[in-house]
Amino acid sequence: MIVTSEDAKITKISVWAPVTSMIADPFKGSNLTYHPLVLEMKNKRPNGTKSWLLIGYNNNHGTGDINRDWTSLPTIDFLPEDKKLNRRIIAGSGGLLVIDVGHEECYQKSHQGKVAQTPNENFWKHPDIFMNFQSIVFVANPLTKEYIFLPPLPGRLMNKKIGKFIWRNNERTSYILILIGWNAEVEIRSEFGKNDRLTKMKKLKNDKILVESIGLFVYCSKEQCYIYCDEIKGRLGPYYSVGSSSIAILDYRIFVGGMNIIKNAKALEARIPCIYYFNISNSAGIKKLVLPFCFKGIPQSIILQAPRIVQGGLTRVFAVTCAAIAAITLYIVEIVFNEQKNVFLEFKLVATMPNNFFHKLFLKSPCNDYYEVSGCNNLISFKVGGKGISIVQYHTENSQWSSTNFPRHRPSNVACYHLADASYEPCFNARP
Repeated sequence: MIVTSEDAKITKISVWAPVTSMIADPFKGSNLTYHPLVLEMKNKRPNGTKSWLLIGYNNNHGTGDINRDWTSLPTIDFLPEDKKLNRRIIAGSGGLLVIDVGHEECYQKSHQGKVAQTPNENFWKHPDIFMNFQSIVFVANPLTKEYIFLPPLPGRLMNKKIGKFIWRNNERTSYILILIGWNAEVEIRSEFGKNDRLTKMKKLKNDKILVESIGLFVYCSKEQCYIYCDEIKGRLGPYYSVGSSSIAILDYRIFVGGMNIIKNAKALEARIPCIYYFNISNSAGIKKLVLPFCFKGIPQSIILQAPRIVQGGLTRVFAVTCAAIAAITLYIVEIVFNEQKNVFLEFKLVATMPNNFFHKLFLKSPCNDYYEVSGCNNLISFKVGGKGISIVQYHTENSQWSSTNFPRHRPSNVACYHLADASYEPCFNARP
């Protein structure tokens, strides 16, 4: 069914409705999974607030008609917001999405409106747990309009968060949420060279040292609090754009890309692309590692950007990267393990983006424009910038490339588009 959107300037596209034709498995009651998922933001309301539209791609259609292959999904307009800040979808699975938005002002506005949906509310009142300017994170079901605030991350700002769901039951009423982000603190040294205290990054001066770390927090919906945390010193680049990366999970093993900074070195060569590895199992012998990211098949003179991790199916993990300067292609590298998937073997170059797809995505070459990447099942999707409408896809099962465009407002300058690090399956049962 093709219907006209409420805004006449929007291309006519399919609108999701809970009907039998939208169900993927009638016996399980599951709906189609939409990926890639694009979040459209536009300023249209008189009070200055923004409108948020979710547009999802349905690979089961495959008609080649963007109006039929893309579907307008339930929106996230119901969430409280700070009109000066944007939202980012940092995780999604089943019927739930994780949205990073705003700061403590957003929280205060919500409670003025008598919204009592915050687990462990006392955390927000504890000065050693909640830090000013820490962003607010929601877990929401767009279909039922249910949502919660996650508790603040203890003593961390955790910029540019990314996340990943682990469902604990088939009913989707219990889950584990992995959150990873970049944190920075300033270490002030005394005249004897010992740590004296930590201050906020904005107080940085010549006699202070910026200490960066990759923080990991594990949230349990049943306990309504964080049940595990860890960190690795380093930078989760590139250029602090952690939100353009994803997390891959194999059992209790967690992988995320970044840039490791050699201590006391300032040269560009001191920034080493790497894979950060965490193991959250209680029985793990090695809890965390930093794996230098290098692979064969490219000139040794190329300086690489920090890899961006994506999951290609249940048992395959890939890293995406390109040249840090004047990139002419994107590289897809598989992280190869042994048959038991518990021992790392090598980084293997499996694909290089063809020129025609690179030019379709970036419009010019060489280029180092900001790009986003997202993985779901056996599909890796790429998008460039907030205005671009082309999405390039790599199919990990058959090593094939394809591309599609998504519907957008006309003219395009009234809206901005974000490729979400998520997939979405409308589900009434999923509980935040």
